[in-house]
Amino acid sequence: MTVGRGQLLQPISAERAEQVLEWVAGISRRPPAPIITTTEAPQLRRIAMRRSGRDGGGGGGAHHAAGVRDGNGIIFISHTGDICPSGFLVVPVGNVRTANVVDVYREAPLFLQLRDADSFHGRCGRCEYRWMCGGSRARACCASGGDPLAEDPLCQYGGSA
Repeated sequence: MTVGRGQLLQPISAERAEQVLEWVAGISRRPPAPIITTTEAPQLRRIAMRRSGRDGGGGGGAHHAAGVRDGNGIIFISHTGDICPSGFLVVPVGNVRTANVVDVYREAPLFLQLRDADSFHGRCGRCEYRWMCGGSRARACCASGGDPLAEDPLCQYGGSA
């Protein structure tokens, strides 16, 4: 299993990723602040929240849409019609030729699990920022050998929840 073209790159450590995201968060606060977006770096939300002095929130429903991530506010349909949680988490759970894409998004067990941050394992499952960050589900799946609910190995934050 691969995540995009990541198989061709040398991974950075979780410690280095944290340093880079801290640097990015610092840049985005300096006037004139550039608009910064990331792909597969939801930890930036945690860093921004901590810098602003806000906590991660906690329980479920009220924080449902707080963190867009694989399968939560994102859906990917491949060129063959496969319905997947994202372009990085290519785990088909249906096909538009035989299923209604809205029904799949709303009802498929994998999509339901991906939208329930309390179902995450390891550090991501214990982290107080899990509802607004949730880690990269694609990276978790790849690093764990196939579990999209596993902890994101690129995050060194241990959480305190």
